[in-house]
Amino acid sequence: MLIKSIYGLKQAPQAWQQSFYKHLRKLGFNQLRTDSAVFICKTNGIPVIVITYINDIAIISPLRDLIDKFKSQLAKKFEIEDNGPISSFLGLKVIRNRTGTTRTLTLSQRAYIESIVREFLHGKSVNSKPTPLEPNQRLEPNQDPVNKRLRTEYQQLVGSLM
Repeated sequence: MLIKSIYGLKQAPQAWQQSFYKHLRKLGFNQLRTDSAVFICKTNGIPVIVITYINDIAIISPLRDLIDKFKSQLAKKFEIEDNGPISSFLGLKVIRNRTGTTRTLTLSQRAYIESIVREFLHGKSVNSKPTPLEPNQRLEPNQDPVNKRLRTEYQQLVGSLM
């Protein structure tokens, strides 16, 4: 079914997703009810979590062997490209610190935020401030008529942050 419907058709992403999700279930993964793009499978109580978005996936598990086993099972059914340890996913920059006892995982959307600033400031630079207003500044209601263009841009800006 996938081969017939995948190339050049509008339903190609849906056919790919259905085939991929069906294969995940066959491998013992359960789809979360709260997020249909997340699947979990436990082996001896140890989870493997698969996060999907169109044809990008992230595989998470505390055991590298379980990740490698899953990738080999996946490669039997699909042509996959292993990009190694995660460094970014869906616009998030992923920084892993595996040294010492602190072992941290940091997620950053700096590049996304910078692209939003460039888009809405029309390429102008912006000087960041820790606090955009002076402390104890008294605000007064704006009595000027609403500029429809600015209101629309503001709504788009807020929407892009959600």
